Amino acid sequence: MPWLDALLPWLTFTAPRMTTPERTLYSESSGGGEQTSPLTEMEQFAAAAAPVWPAYLAAAALCLSLAWNYLPRAWLLSWVAVYLTYIGVRNMLFSRYGQLPQAQRVAAADAWRWRFTAIMLGYGLLQSALIAPAIPLVPEGSAMLLTFMIFFSCALVSALMPLSVQSLRLYLAITLLPTALAWTFVDVEKAWFLSIVLFVAAILFLKFGRDRLADVRQRHDLARRLAQSVEQLRRSNMSRTRMIMEASHDLRQPAHALSMMAERLRHATPGPDLQARIADMEHSIVSLTDMLGELMEFSQLDLGEYAPRLETVNLKSMMADLETRFGPVAARKSLRWVSGATDAYAMADPWLLRRVMDNAVSNAIRYTVAGTVSVKCEPSGGRVLLRVQDTGPGIAADDIERAFMEYVRLPRSAGDEPGRGLGLAFARRAAEAMDGQLELVSRAGEGTTVTLTLAAAQACELTPDSRPVSTDTSLPLTDRHLVLVENDELLRRSMQDVLVGWGATVDAVADVEAIDRLSSRPALVLADLHLDNGSNGLDAISRVRSRHPGGWIPAILITGDTDPQMFEHARRQGVEVAYKPLRPSRLRQMIDEALVSARAPS
Repeated sequence: MPWLDALLPWLTFTAPRMTTPERTLYSESSGGGEQTSPLTEMEQFAAAAAPVWPAYLAAAALCLSLAWNYLPRAWLLSWVAVYLTYIGVRNMLFSRYGQLPQAQRVAAADAWRWRFTAIMLGYGLLQSALIAPAIPLVPEGSAMLLTFMIFFSCALVSALMPLSVQSLRLYLAITLLPTALAWTFVDVEKAWFLSIVLFVAAILFLKFGRDRLADVRQRHDLARRLAQSVEQLRRSNMSRTRMIMEASHDLRQPAHALSMMAERLRHATPGPDLQARIADMEHSIVSLTDMLGELMEFSQLDLGEYAPRLETVNLKSMMADLETRFGPVAARKSLRWVSGATDAYAMADPWLLRRVMDNAVSNAIRYTVAGTVSVKCEPSGGRVLLRVQDTGPGIAADDIERAFMEYVRLPRSAGDEPGRGLGLAFARRAAEAMDGQLELVSRAGEGTTVTLTLAAAQACELTPDSRPVSTDTSLPLTDRHLVLVENDELLRRSMQDVLVGWGATVDAVADVEAIDRLSSRPALVLADLHLDNGSNGLDAISRVRSRHPGGWIPAILITGDTDPQMFEHARRQGVEVAYKPLRPSRLRQMIDEALVSARAPS
């Protein structure tokens, strides 16, 4: 009914005042700023109905003046007393509702729905009690005006304040129908026509109110989802800000330590003291590298830039690898290592799975001062449970969810080693990316259990590309010829010195064009991604391979770029990707794996 929408501002005093109660109901003070949430149906009802009491009084005064000389005075005075009481009660209820916090309004929604329904129906009953008895007694013009008043009252209720279809149907039944019946007692020629019009109006108002209520609910649903999206974005921005602040502080720590150690080395003399200082520098470099690596990995998952490649993973081999790498670490802390290997397979991304399990096991060893660290694999129906359990200090119940937040580090007990606060947040994202679930169960003083649940897979024959390769870093590089493409002179010189120190012969060049001046066939190509003159490391690797077509040349692309398209291009060209900053031990491991993979039979 477009005409009704156009008339509404002229029929009630509410239009200019709607913004004030709606803003009050819509806004909640929350910590650092203004927290908004969408209006519910009852909040919209309250925002529309609360300020109209002057219109109620004006309409009642008009109807009383028309019926004053035709209805018994006792009836009219009793009606006035009841009506004024009604106005006082409704205003008190609306005032009380408007002062409630939104959480309490939502919690008591059913009770307030009944109260507001009673308010709406009470108004309808009071109208009918005055207007319907008066219509057969007053002059025809007054009867028409009384009918007009109740007609537009129903129009306003169906347009502004429909709480439910049932309550609207009942309101129309107690207002329009008695008025229509009253006209059957009026001795005028068109009385029957007015009765029919009122019956038809009741049907139309019901349809209009139903449509308006559906529209209110739809807008509320849209507003709720928008509010949720805004809140999620706000929390995400706060999380990023907190991460940047914490990362800035934590990254400055080892960087500052490195600058101090470098100054100490200026005055060091060969001997044990020099070796100790070098070891301190290596420790700071490892810490700095780990933090930058975790930040990069977390950002990739958080931004959806890492596309998991799910494949069948042999969990028995993975468990053996964990024992090989972490068993000695636990032994150095005098911890008992328990590993339960089983012939099980899971659908997982090998890299993400390794990172999640490394985080769980390293945390267990780090925070356990004495006792046992247990790593077990348990098939359960169509799922596989990877469980890491320790006898460490445990986590208080209130802190368990906080443990999964970015850059939140829980209080440590004596002997605990510091963590960086990203591990569990990354592990949960990684588990979800593999369609799995990560759970943490812990009680203060009783240890912690981390369980990773993955989809089980059937054993299958490993393809040549998925066969495990040796990670033995003792593979000699003597007589191995490597090509290094790096445009940064300092880094190129440093990497060349390291590679030569491992026994390799190295051709180090700054750009793709310099490759054409190299004649020897390399055993491996190491290339930085971003080179000068718009070229990149993938172009350099392709140039080397095209100049020596006699066989496969393995290659490693070294970069700090996390672009997933770059990673996909490298994968298509059979190029391994190493992310900066890169530890020398990790670089050596990747070189050995690439060389072994190149000579492995297909």
